[in-house]
Amino acid sequence: MSDLKDFEVSSLTSSAFVRPLRLKFLQNGQNKAWDLVKVHESVGIVVFNVTRRKLLFVRQFRPAVYFNGIPSDERETLVTPGSKIDTEKNPTDAGYTLEICAGIVDKSCSLEEIAATEVEEELGYKVDPASMFRIITMLSGVGVMGEKQTHFYVEVTDEMRIGPGGGNKSEGESIEVVELSIDEARKYIEGPKVSSPPELLFGVMWYEVDPASMFQIITMLSGVGVMGEKQTHFYVEVTDEMRIGPGGGNKSEGESIEVVELSIDEARKYIEGPKVSSPPELLFGVMWFLKNKAPQMEN
Repeated sequence: MSDLKDFEVSSLTSSAFVRPLRLKFLQNGQNKAWDLVKVHESVGIVVFNVTRRKLLFVRQFRPAVYFNGIPSDERETLVTPGSKIDTEKNPTDAGYTLEICAGIVDKSCSLEEIAATEVEEELGYKVDPASMFRIITMLSGVGVMGEKQTHFYVEVTDEMRIGPGGGNKSEGESIEVVELSIDEARKYIEGPKVSSPPELLFGVMWYEVDPASMFQIITMLSGVGVMGEKQTHFYVEVTDEMRIGPGGGNKSEGESIEVVELSIDEARKYIEGPKVSSPPELLFGVMWFLKNKAPQMEN
């Protein structure tokens, strides 16, 4: 792990990666405003080493995860510029996440070429962009970022490794390559708490790892690059008799939500892509349901 110390909060004056904005608009005759962050599109890659039958991941320190992992009452006292974080009280281990190989789209190249570059920089394998299998394009951080993500799958061999990986040092990246067997990956995503974003869980489940039955599903991290938000996912069954209203959100808070019902087959077809207007949380949720609940209901 890296030597991490001297954490100090400062104001965000300018950034090459994010830009906070407030979007004003009119919805159903009501004036609204929404705070958001302009970000780059990104790619994520599920990588499998066929020589050793291992899925390849990266572990790195995520400042947003670290900061938002500090207890909320203490975190409120740290938002003032110049505030310092006590690393003895708040160990930096809490900021490390396990993720799929990924990167932002900030070059005039095809998504496949950018994905291949990330595999080389982060994992150390030289791959042909043409070998990238496009899984799906989805949305991430829909509440704040609305970032478009395209996920790929690629297979590598030991002979394709040309370096140690670890990220682009000129950009300050410090990344650890992590290899997990299929069984280890299966056990990891069983939870109940993982230090990973939903993109990793989706990627592992897409690879057809069949996790054991999970009821309280899992606690994961979302938007690890910018938000570091902790999410806990649940599953519940309802009946028509339990419905007491139309739903649609809390009108006093300006929410305007449409309830959408899909059959099991419709949900299955929806997540097959190749492009969905949904975050990875939905894809993970549907895949979890299809593997753990749907078989009982379709028999």
